Amino acid sequence: MASADGLAKVKQKKVKQVPQRQKVFRAPNPQISCAIWGLHHMMRELDTVDAQPVVLPHDFKAYSKVSIDNHSYNNATLPAKFKVKAYCPIVFRDLRSRFGEDSKAFLESWISGPAEVHAVGTSRARANVYSSHDRRMTMIEMRNEEVVNFFHLFQLYHAHIVENGGVTALPHYLGLLRITIKDTSTYLMVANNVQSADLHMDRLYDLKGSDRGASDKEKDKDAPVLKDSDFHGHHEKLRIGPEARAALIEVVRRDAEFLARAKLMDYSLFVGIHKYDADPPPVDSTRDVYAVGSPGPHKELYFVGIVDVLTKYGAKKSIAANVKKLGGAKGEITTVSPENYKTRFCKLVEDITE
Repeated sequence: MASADGLAKVKQKKVKQVPQRQKVFRAPNPQISCAIWGLHHMMRELDTVDAQPVVLPHDFKAYSKVSIDNHSYNNATLPAKFKVKAYCPIVFRDLRSRFGEDSKAFLESWISGPAEVHAVGTSRARANVYSSHDRRMTMIEMRNEEVVNFFHLFQLYHAHIVENGGVTALPHYLGLLRITIKDTSTYLMVANNVQSADLHMDRLYDLKGSDRGASDKEKDKDAPVLKDSDFHGHHEKLRIGPEARAALIEVVRRDAEFLARAKLMDYSLFVGIHKYDADPPPVDSTRDVYAVGSPGPHKELYFVGIVDVLTKYGAKKSIAANVKKLGGAKGEITTVSPENYKTRFCKLVEDITE
């Protein structure tokens, strides 16, 4: 009988790992993966709900909520346990229709490719922003205060969109979800992208009509978002022509009056500028809904929208305004009343366009 030392050694064959050829869909984080799953679930549910001629008051209180508890199933792209709450699905379906957003195209933008971290933010530096794979839409993480302000505003916002036939420079709100993973909830707003889905932005501005300038840290970024003093320092103008200028001024006036009535302020005019050398690139208005004007001798295309609209004029802003009157704050437009903010904002649009 052979001793233990004499036993033949068994060779173990080394198997080289082969990278997976099929790409597994992944979002930047689990919240976005769950949100995209939630959008797909919501749209399938809406297919079973008949369209109604008008949106009713109780539709603004409606929601659809689902809780997922998977065990060793589909956990490559989604957490095992999560909850999705879709707010006001009937109202958002009506808004998507008024904004000309096809239901199938809306869903395809999110499920036919991986979402990405949005490269450029706005003045809300703390917000995480994600874009659909085709860059037509964004998902924005909302703070609790913004969610509260949104629901106070929502019925008025819907009425404003209906009254103006869907023509607005305000955010095109397309859906609101709450994602809960391990008792942590995240609110995500789906909206159209203010920037072009197809064209590179050579310059980006976040304008309020103040004397702000971008920080050195911001200017060092690959795609910095510059501010008012930078815009004027570069001698910029949006050369969109008289007809487009008159139309933009009127749309912004209506939107700013609406925001002032709702006592909202501190919003910005987000401007993206694309420069071209030879023939102007085509602009698809169904993809680039914030495109303004038409190509001209200046060889620039512009994308303009009002962003960050959910700051309420409350006690803190009122106190800050009183301090400013006493000479305690200088150079800050954000301390003025909503009515004065509206006036300055409209003047900004008149001053920077021609």
